Amino acid sequence: MTLSLEYNTLNDIPKSNLLYVEGFELSVLEYFPLKPQIKTFMLSPDEALQRQNTDVLKRCLAKNLLSGPVGSCALHLKIKKAIRVGDGKTSQIVLVDVVSGQGFTTPPVAKLYDPQSAVL
Repeated sequence: MTLSLEYNTLNDIPKSNLLYVEGFELSVLEYFPLKPQIKTFMLSPDEALQRQNTDVLKRCLAKNLLSGPVGSCALHLKIKKAIRVGDGKTSQIVLVDVVSGQGFTTPPVAKLYDPQSAVL
């Protein structure tokens, strides 16, 4: 099998274009994750089969967030400049403007985790 950054080669699914370009807008909600769970990681036979046969994006979207408190702060952001954006990165880092929500005196930097842009 030949690996490619343009496709999820395991499932023959083309990747979508990267969204994190100047002018792209997104909304975020404050969230406080639980403390990391330190435990031995073992896949059950069913989980191993799912990992081999199901697209990683579908697996990611099918799982719920670990329950943690949701804050009251919501922001609508607009990407001002890409700092580190590209396929094969585990996160995208961008400079943003706050369109609505609590204001900032300087434009904040957003670090976005996106399973589609990581090498899988």
